[in-house]
Amino acid sequence: MKRRAESFFGMHFDFHANKDQVNIGSFCDYETIDKLLEEVKPDYVQCDTKGHEGISSYPTKIGTQADEMKGDVLRMWREETKKHDVALFSHYSGVWDAEAIKKHPDWGAINADGKPDEIAISVFGPYSDELLIPQIKELAKDYDMNGVWVDGDCWGAVEDYSHWAREAYKNETGLDLPKEDDLEGREKYRNFCRKIFLAYVEHYCSEIHKSFPDFQIACNWLYTAYVPEPETVSVDFVSGDYSPNNSLNSARFEGRAMQNLEKPWDLMCWGFTSKPRVSKELVQLCLEASEVIALGGGFSIYNPQLVGTIEKQYIDKWAKLAEFCREREKTCHKAKPVHEGALIYSRQGSYYHKMSVFRRWSPDINKYGEDARGILTALIDAGYSTEILQSHQFMKLSDEELSKYGFFAISDLDTIEEDIKERLKKYVKNGGEVIVCGPGSTKVFEKELGVKIEYSPEGEKTEHKVVSGEKSGPIVSNESNVTLNGATALDWYYTNKSKFEREKKIFSTVNNDGKGKWIGIYLSYCEYQYARSASIRDITESLIKLGYARKKVEIEKTHIPEVILTQKDGRLNVNLINTSGPHADSRCLSYDEIIPLRDLHISVEYPKKPSSVVEIPSGKHLDFKYNDGRVELVLDKLEIHSVITIE
Repeated sequence: MKRRAESFFGMHFDFHANKDQVNIGSFCDYETIDKLLEEVKPDYVQCDTKGHEGISSYPTKIGTQADEMKGDVLRMWREETKKHDVALFSHYSGVWDAEAIKKHPDWGAINADGKPDEIAISVFGPYSDELLIPQIKELAKDYDMNGVWVDGDCWGAVEDYSHWAREAYKNETGLDLPKEDDLEGREKYRNFCRKIFLAYVEHYCSEIHKSFPDFQIACNWLYTAYVPEPETVSVDFVSGDYSPNNSLNSARFEGRAMQNLEKPWDLMCWGFTSKPRVSKELVQLCLEASEVIALGGGFSIYNPQLVGTIEKQYIDKWAKLAEFCREREKTCHKAKPVHEGALIYSRQGSYYHKMSVFRRWSPDINKYGEDARGILTALIDAGYSTEILQSHQFMKLSDEELSKYGFFAISDLDTIEEDIKERLKKYVKNGGEVIVCGPGSTKVFEKELGVKIEYSPEGEKTEHKVVSGEKSGPIVSNESNVTLNGATALDWYYTNKSKFEREKKIFSTVNNDGKGKWIGIYLSYCEYQYARSASIRDITESLIKLGYARKKVEIEKTHIPEVILTQKDGRLNVNLINTSGPHADSRCLSYDEIIPLRDLHISVEYPKKPSSVVEIPSGKHLDFKYNDGRVELVLDKLEIHSVITIE
C-alpha cells in the first residue's frame, strides 16, 4: 500500500451530506467498488466522511451524522481497498462546518461587521480540540484510514472578530481588534490571523501524529498560491482541487505554484463542469492530467458519490484516463524543473491590501493572483518553459542556481520584499533579464527600469491598442504615464479614445544595467488570460528576446504546443502539450476531440551530442541531428501529451 509521497494516480469522491439526507448507502455495493479498484487501479481513494455542512456520512460517535443511514459506506470502502492494497483517505471539511456552529454558536467566527459567519468556525476557539481532532482520530482508529484531505480549511478561514480572537490578539500585541474602516489596522490583523491559522493546522497535525504517526494529513491548498508561506507546518503532503471550468489554465497555474515545493504534491481535477454539471470527456481529462503530470506532480480525479454510491457508467473512462497517466508515470512523476524562466510570486505582494485571509476566488479579492495568471499565460503562449517561484523559494536559490534562469518576471503588484529586489538587481548586473509587468510593479521598480511613473491604483480599466512595428493588439488595463529617466522606449500604445499620433503612450522600455537588462511593460496583463491574441503573444516574445536571445526549445511555425522542461534520471524531458481545442471556451462544456499536430520541427538546446532521443509513451527512437549545441528533430504527431527524452 503506497504512501501518498509515492502515489501518482488517485480517485476522489464526496457529496457533502445534509442533515436530512436520506438513502445513504442504499445504492452502494461491494461489486462496484471492487470493479473500480480492479479496472482503474488507483494508488489511493479519498471518500466522503464530513462535508461543508458539517454532517458526517458514516456512523460517527463523535460528530453529527445524517438522519438516514442504510449502510456504512466508509466500512465498505475500507474493506475493499485493503483487499487491493489501495490507501484510503478521508475527505473532511475543516474550517467550514455549518452544523458545528448551529450546535455551538460560540465556536463560530465573527466577521468585521460584527455579524456571525454562518459556516466558518473560529480557529482561535475550541473546535479543533473538541471536534476535528477527536473525529479524525476516530477515523484513524475505527476505520484504519491512511490519512485525511482536509477541505474548506485555509481558504475557509476568515478575518475573525470573535471573543476568542480578540483575547488572543490582545495577549500578543496589547491592541484591541481594528475597526471595520481601519484598513491599515485590518491588514496588520489579517497577518496575525494567518499566523494563527498556521498554528491551528500545526496543532491538529501534531496531535493526530502523536497517536497515529503514520497517518497522513493534507490541508487543502496549504503552501500553494493560496498560502505562499515557507513549509513549516507538519502536513505530510500538499494537495488541491483546481477549477472545474477553464480547467487547463487553472491547472497550469496551480501546478507551477506547487512544482518547486519540498513536500510531495498532487492536484485534483473535477471530472465534470459546474453550473450546469456535464461529465468531461476522456480527451478533456487527459489534457488536464497532462498539465499536472508534466510538472512532476501526482494527479487525481473527483466525481460525486451520490449518497455513497459510484456512477459506475464512468469506470471505463476512468480506467482509460489512468492508463494514459501510467504510460507517462516513470518519465514524469517527481521530475524536477529545468530552468528557463520564472514568475516570482511575492508573499508580500500577494497579501498587500488583500481583503481576505487566504481566499482568492475573484479578482476583487485576488487582483495580484489574477495579474500573475495573466503574464504567466503570455509567457507560456510565447513558448517559454516557465516556473513559479514563491518568495522564499526564490531567496533560497544560490547565485549559481540563479544564473541558470534566463529571465524572471514580475506581475503587477504594489509592493515586494526588499531582499527580492536586491537579489534581482545583482542578478541583472551579472547578465540576467527581469521583465516587470504592470503599472504598480513598474512604479515599485521605476529606479531600476530607468523611468518615472504616475498612475492611480484605482484607475479604470480600459482597452488599449499596443503597437510594435507592424504588429498591434489589444490589452485591457488601467494606464500609467511614463517619463524616461535613462531607459529607451520600445513599443507604444493608444487608448481607445486616442485619435492622433501625439497621444501615444509608452508601452515598453529597456534599461541596460551592468551585463543585463530591465524590461518594463506599463500595462497589466491580467485580462490577457481571458482575451489572448497572437499579436500580444509575439510582442511579449520579442521583449524577452532582448536579453534572452534564444529559447531552449524552438518549434517552427506554431505556438500551440506548451513546453515544460524537466529532468529525471539523467534525462532531459521535453514535455509537449497540445493546447489546441476549446478548453478555454466557456460556451463549450465538454469536447471529445483535439486535432493532432503533425510534423513538428523542433530544436532543443543540449550541451553535447546525445546518445538517444526517445518519444514517450510510444518508446520510439527518433532520428535527430546535432548542430551548434542543439538537437534537431521532427515529431511526426502530437496528439495530447508527448515527452521527448534526451540523454
